[in-house]
Amino acid sequence: AVSRRFFVLFQYEAPTNERNIAYAEIVSTLETTARNFRTYLAQCGNAIVEHENEDEFITDVFYTLLNRRTAVQVPLQERIQDVLASYLAQNDATALDKIPPAAFMIPPSLDLKHGRYLYMDGIYHAYLMIPADGYRAQVIAGWMALLVNAGDGIDVDLFLERQPKERMMQKIGQQIRINRSKIKDTSDTNSDFDDLSNAIRSGYYLKDGLANNEDFYYMNLLITITASTLEELQWRIQEMKKLLISQDMNLHSCYLLQEQGFLSSLPLANLDKKLFKLSKRN
Repeated sequence: AVSRRFFVLFQYEAPTNERNIAYAEIVSTLETTARNFRTYLAQCGNAIVEHENEDEFITDVFYTLLNRRTAVQVPLQERIQDVLASYLAQNDATALDKIPPAAFMIPPSLDLKHGRYLYMDGIYHAYLMIPADGYRAQVIAGWMALLVNAGDGIDVDLFLERQPKERMMQKIGQQIRINRSKIKDTSDTNSDFDDLSNAIRSGYYLKDGLANNEDFYYMNLLITITASTLEELQWRIQEMKKLLISQDMNLHSCYLLQEQGFLSSLPLANLDKKLFKLSKRN
């Protein structure tokens, strides 16, 4: 059996053209969003895991993600005691108040010298993305269950970023006009005719959605594959690509962008800008 953990991260969205927002207001907005999310999940029959000490929980999450091998053998509390003992041995007791939080979660080793994977805490990590043109035009409900249930060593990060309505309405309208002018010069027997026709219909679909008070989002999918050996890592990558090809979807390696993939996969809701451009899909 494979156990799964699901994390939901919210990022504060500042109102348009508003500056100098108070910290207390930001915290209040995020707490309200979290309460609403708990309510919606409860209505669907799902439970939220509550923690008495949020700081310790977040530290444990980072420690587990960055130390996949060590965390199995050394629990967080034991790691904390080791770090405290190390600082005491090198400094006086006052140094304990100056220990950075990263000291409790930093991995013992990190190798970023490879273009297709990185080596961290004795585990190989590879970061892959579904490119912007790698999705099917239409998908069924629950299509992401295929990725979530892919098995051990497969992590999926889904990013959603809301876009300003006014700007998107303008861009969609402009793109519809461009495609309509292109299709006039294209014969209906040409292979590009169907693509342009589908693009025009999609444009009107998005425009109608925005007119009916829906929001426009960009979605990005980042997949992390981990393995204890390089051979096993390559095998898992190929199997994931085959799985997505069977669903008429593509999966590309974040070639020479493994460090960006690694930082984006951390629970910080901060997707790298280059990866965002390469993999964004409305």
